[in-house]
Amino acid sequence: MCGAAATPRGKTCAQLRLPPQATFQVLRGDGASVGTVLMFHCPSNHQMVGSGLLTCAWKGSIAEWSSGSPACKLVPPHETFGFRVAVIASIVSCAIILLMSMAFLTCCLLKCVKKSKRQRSDRDYVESTSKLASVTRSVDKDPGIPRALSLSGSSSSPQAQVMVPMANPRQPLPASGLATGMPQKPTAYALG
Repeated sequence: MCGAAATPRGKTCAQLRLPPQATFQVLRGDGASVGTVLMFHCPSNHQMVGSGLLTCAWKGSIAEWSSGSPACKLVPPHETFGFRVAVIASIVSCAIILLMSMAFLTCCLLKCVKKSKRQRSDRDYVESTSKLASVTRSVDKDPGIPRALSLSGSSSSPQAQVMVPMANPRQPLPASGLATGMPQKPTAYALG
């Protein structure tokens, strides 16, 4: 046990009894003089009861240890089992969180790639439509190409126009298709 009485010189603390199973290390000083710091250690499967760090210091006119010697208590196996389960559960939950984060980032990346492909496709569609419109305008302006007339009489109508050569515009087309020997004068019909 830790002695509270000072030695005749008064500059050292009483000798400590070493607890069973414990070891100690002198961090500072010579092991008993004022200013000495001792650190106690317990073996594995043991838990320290009390302070593991003791200091020899003056208390009034007497040199004493900061507390009594610690003890090493055996830890029952069920307590270490619970600790192991808690550690394993922590590791598993961290792994699940990591996997879920990776899945989320992958989904976001895929969505971003799909969006950029869709934008690129839309841009290509707009470009091809504008090219087609410019070709159509240039065809409309070419005097060498016969123009189709719509039913409303306007050639700039958004309706599709088809030129069909017919003998009589009021006669329906034969079921077998276009007959040979039809006149060359085309007649325009607007679809829609």
